[in-house]
Amino acid sequence: MDEEKKELGTESPTPEDTSKTEPVPAEEKPAGEAPAEEKPAGEAPTEEKPAGEASAEEASAEENPEKKRKLPLRPVLLIALAAIAAAVVWFLSSHVIVGNSAIPKNAAATDLRGQSVTVEEFNELSAKLPDTEIRWNVPLSTGDQDSFSEELTLSALTEEDVERMQYFPRLKRVSFTDDFTDFALAQALAKAFPKVEADWSVELGGKRWPHDTKELTLDVASVTAKDLKEKLKWLPAAESVTFTGGPAGFDLMDALAEAAPGAQVTADLDFLGKVVPSDIRDLSYAGRTDLTAEDLAVLRDNVRRLPELESLDLTDCGLEDDALVELASDLDLDVLWSTHVYGVPVHSTDTEIDLSYRKLGDNGAQVEALVPGMHHLEKVVMLECGISDEDMDALNKRHEDVKFVWMVHFGGYQMRSDETAFIAAKWEKGYLFNSTSEPLKYCTDLIALDMGHQKFTNITFLYNMPHLRFLILADGPVYDITPIASLQELEYLELFKTQVTDLSPLLECKNLKDLNICYIPFAAADSAYEVLLQTTWLERLFYFGNPWSQAQRDAIRDAYPKTSEVVLYNGLESTGLDWRYHERYYEMRDLLEIYYMPGGTNGEDK
Repeated sequence: MDEEKKELGTESPTPEDTSKTEPVPAEEKPAGEAPAEEKPAGEAPTEEKPAGEASAEEASAEENPEKKRKLPLRPVLLIALAAIAAAVVWFLSSHVIVGNSAIPKNAAATDLRGQSVTVEEFNELSAKLPDTEIRWNVPLSTGDQDSFSEELTLSALTEEDVERMQYFPRLKRVSFTDDFTDFALAQALAKAFPKVEADWSVELGGKRWPHDTKELTLDVASVTAKDLKEKLKWLPAAESVTFTGGPAGFDLMDALAEAAPGAQVTADLDFLGKVVPSDIRDLSYAGRTDLTAEDLAVLRDNVRRLPELESLDLTDCGLEDDALVELASDLDLDVLWSTHVYGVPVHSTDTEIDLSYRKLGDNGAQVEALVPGMHHLEKVVMLECGISDEDMDALNKRHEDVKFVWMVHFGGYQMRSDETAFIAAKWEKGYLFNSTSEPLKYCTDLIALDMGHQKFTNITFLYNMPHLRFLILADGPVYDITPIASLQELEYLELFKTQVTDLSPLLECKNLKDLNICYIPFAAADSAYEVLLQTTWLERLFYFGNPWSQAQRDAIRDAYPKTSEVVLYNGLESTGLDWRYHERYYEMRDLLEIYYMPGGTNGEDK
């Protein structure tokens, strides 16, 4: 205390001396040392205290702690406190506190299984320690599980549990106990975590089936339709189901189809008192005259349970034709039956019916009524049945998959509507004019048509001949060839000695290979020149009698490949040189059966 007093430079006076204190002379200081501070006038001098005696302030501070705390701290204490504070700051900045543990932020791994950690706390901790592998107990509905588990066995599962599977980075398999029933969540887990094997089993028909079972065998007495609907869907790998112990009811089959629509079924079924295997291909009730319309309804509604069935034989069952046709039209299989139409025997599997030369007063209504029930029918031939072209054409257009054929009459000629080749070369039958050639439009199957040397000018019938490949209109009055533009399969065309002046429709005939326009009018020269410069796909071009200049002829020749035959001479016959000595001509000639000209398909005269 005396030392503090000396440092302060004063001594506190005693109470007895305070009334008569005198100034104390200043103590001499060594040279250069500042003199002690003088007290202001009237201030009482500090009285020195005997050694060991406490001052009044000190005594008061000891009695009053608050006053004692106001005393100045020593520098050593300040430094110590600063060091402690710095250590705390460093520790908190380099560690994360979890419960009673402090984890260094640079730790490679830490184990928190001894502590209670919530999912929220774990997520927060993971964000703070992104490079640290944290092992902890993940809370699930059935209890906490080690996050490093590779396999779990659970008796229950919740949606929250499924979501928390993400906290098991090493998980490979989740097994479920036999009393587990929430299979929807098990499937959700398997879908959400495809690398984790979810393993459960389903009780069905008195047996437990692993979830990945592919083949099931069930006794019809031990399983119900309800069981199948509720449980089979939890066996998604099921590929086949076999029923044993007797015929399976339709209710079981329906439930199976609903629960596992792609599964193959093997079972015996009772169809109208006849037990048949589900994989039967041909089911016959031939000769059973006790069948009724109600029985047909049962068959119609249930043959779908026989997926391999190809034919249902109802021959000679005494059933009405319309009922059999209706059944056959509803089923995608052969319903076998037989009948008579206009006195002609007909079987349901016939591909063609020929009713020719019978007068059909109902315009073919009876045979048309059978068509929906005859899946193999391709053609009905009705030549000279007393039905008009218009009515036969309408009948034919009503059935895209069945062709109705009749005899078409035009001029002195006649031709079946399904003919593929025709030549009007019988002079005794006379010429064809616009009025008599028009019925040709009903002959839509023609491939080759020779109508040369006739008197008609209208060729609109060509619009109905999409498959025409060979066409001869030579030496006639035809002048408008617009319909030819529709013939996309046309390869061979003779227009020589016609009145054509506009050849532009030929620009649409990209498949045309042989063109003969010899001796068409001079008025066509400009159109021909412009068009023929573009139709460079032609392989043979014959144009005798053209009025072109030599330069134009050269330009045409230069426009075509060297392999094309371009003949532009004058003074030769329209079919001269080798026009009729070519493979395509031989093919047309054979189709038209015109063997009186030299050459043949085989290159020999006939």
